Amino acid sequence: AKKGGGPVGRAGVVSLPCHSVWKLPNNVPLSHCANLGRNYFAAYHSLKILGDVKRDDLVLIDGASGGVGMAAIELAKAMGAKVIAGVST
Repeated sequence: AKKGGGPVGRAGVVSLPCHSVWKLPNNVPLSHCANLGRNYFAAYHSLKILGDVKRDDLVLIDGASGGVGMAAIELAKAMGAKVIAGVST
C-alpha cells in the first residue's frame, strides 16, 4: 500500500503497452468482461508466458474445476494443446 494512506490502484486514465490489452468484441458487453483478469489472465500467464505452451503440447491442469482451471482448459485447447484435467471431490 502507498505510504500515508489513500486509494491505491485506481486511476481515471492509465497507459499500457498495446500487448497488455485486448480488444473487446462488439457483441460482448463490458459488464461480462469485468472479471476476466481474475481467471483468464492468470491462466494465460501460466500457460503462455511461463509454460510457453504450443500446438500438440500435453498440458496437465490440476484443480480444473475452479475458475482458473476452467479458463486454463479453454485457453490450452485454443492454443492447440492436448489437455489432461484433474479435479477433486
